[in-house]
Amino acid sequence: MLATGVPAPDAIRYFLPEDVVPEVVGELAPRWQRCRAVQDAQVKLQGGEWSALTPEQRIERALEKHYNEMAYYLYTTNYGELDGPRRSKADACRNALEAKLAGMQGHMDALAKFYMDMVEKDAAKKGHKPVSH
Repeated sequence: MLATGVPAPDAIRYFLPEDVVPEVVGELAPRWQRCRAVQDAQVKLQGGEWSALTPEQRIERALEKHYNEMAYYLYTTNYGELDGPRRSKADACRNALEAKLAGMQGHMDALAKFYMDMVEKDAAKKGHKPVSH
């Protein structure tokens, strides 16, 4: 559940009886996220404590998380019922996910390339393996 992009209020419903009222779910979701077992599982899934990950690993984990959240949003949203900002959000999610599937992930604009070069130089100073882009 932690790696699927499902928001905590939706995820926790898989572990609760069906008759639990939405207000209770809303109260339990933040507590579930702070639960030691959930936090330990998150650390295991991401390959270590966030602060111990290399800059490259944090970027990779953040992008994976973001793509999963976008996919979940598209999967659980009926496009025909959307308008305005929610439709724009769905369009942006779909475009990003289609680009990822088409192999465009990793193709960086000039600013992203500059940032990655800076991260790589910092990592080299600290003795970390360079990033391939």
